[in-house]
Amino acid sequence: MDFDSVLVLVGPTASGKTDLLASLFGKGAAFEGRAEVISADSMQAYRGMDIGTAKPGSDLLDSLPHHLLDMRDPDEQFTVGDFVSLAEVAIIDIISRGRLPIVAGGTGYYIRSLILGLPDAPPSDPAIRAAVAADLARLGPSALRAELASGDPASASRIHPNDLYRLTRALEILRATGRPLSDFLPAAVHQAGSVSGGVSGGASGGEAGCVEGAASVHPSRRPARSWHFVHYRRPREELASRIASRVDRMLAAGLADEVDSLVAKGYGTKAPGMRAIGYAEFLELRGAGLAGQALLEAARARIVVDSIKYAKRQETFFRGIARALRHNGAFEDGALENSVFEGGALENGTSQDGARQNGARETGAREGEAREIADDGAAAKGPGGRTATGQILTLTTIDATDFSADVARLAAVASDAFAGAAGVRVAAARAGAGVARAADAGAAVARLTAARPPDA
Repeated sequence: MDFDSVLVLVGPTASGKTDLLASLFGKGAAFEGRAEVISADSMQAYRGMDIGTAKPGSDLLDSLPHHLLDMRDPDEQFTVGDFVSLAEVAIIDIISRGRLPIVAGGTGYYIRSLILGLPDAPPSDPAIRAAVAADLARLGPSALRAELASGDPASASRIHPNDLYRLTRALEILRATGRPLSDFLPAAVHQAGSVSGGVSGGASGGEAGCVEGAASVHPSRRPARSWHFVHYRRPREELASRIASRVDRMLAAGLADEVDSLVAKGYGTKAPGMRAIGYAEFLELRGAGLAGQALLEAARARIVVDSIKYAKRQETFFRGIARALRHNGAFEDGALENSVFEGGALENGTSQDGARQNGARETGAREGEAREIADDGAAAKGPGGRTATGQILTLTTIDATDFSADVARLAAVASDAFAGAAGVRVAAARAGAGVARAADAGAAVARLTAARPPDA
């Protein structure tokens, strides 16, 4: 069976994902011209929302093309079903050009759904949606939650009391089908824990814990792929400082004017895109009567706090993705090998003869970074065995240290992805520099890119 390689890079807001990609795949970098990015940020899909969603600039887009940007107007829905369907098409398109697809962003539910796949789900019924909205306005959320609890107690207990989007969507499904939401979600979602443990509202307001959109992809129909999943993370205190600095840069770049422009076009609090962090705060504070410098100062403080809370939820969700994959049967005891990054070098290589490396298992015993590799094969073995979707999954955690070392670690993963796609290890001549081991990758990055500290 041939496997198409896909690199997946996740990390909380302001962790430095964009700079990491630019330093490895951008202009003049080691892998320039060999990859394209699929944005997995549910808010970057909206037109006119550039500053507040930290969309990449034209310089980076010229050297590293991005897909799924500017797909919708702010008053339109961009659902997880839309994302999975469009991302699948983009992956096939990128691979057809001989390039590596990179799925990068912070909307964890979208990414998990892309990897695991979504079952066919009932499309939203406008009449039922309107009726639920009317009942919410007339009766309040407590009455709707009680109705949901009577027919779908699992969702009622899982959905946060303040999460009206998930509450109403779950109730729509119950009224439309007479069946609970769990009937339409991948089994891994429930085995791994709460859906609403992921992000909600904020910078990923479209990241609903409810299946939505008729164009989703059923797991059994998904093509076999080799997913190289990288989780890029930073210490909480450092991330909070980076978030505050980025909010200041956004305000200096004209975020308030961008919000004004969107409001002038008629987009208000009911527009899905305007639920994003950086936009919702301005609308709410203006509604409370603030203006001028007082508005800017209050909005700045609120955006920073909301972004820090959001980043915490993102990290929780990213860790849950690994659990979801395991509970989905993607990891089998006899098919796990492990390599550890220490001091910027890849120890013991990767994927050698299918042998288990270092004796390390699960996510513990990480001194620098653990890479867990599993081949779930082509045939199902029943409960607890291999899945029938034929996926290969590689999970890598990079704890941010020195930026050039972080780039080197990503280069080693990218090298494996290229090797898997081509059927051979990426050699020095192929990459323009020696990028076969992380130690070599560090030297290559130092020569080919300016290892500046990431700021986005």
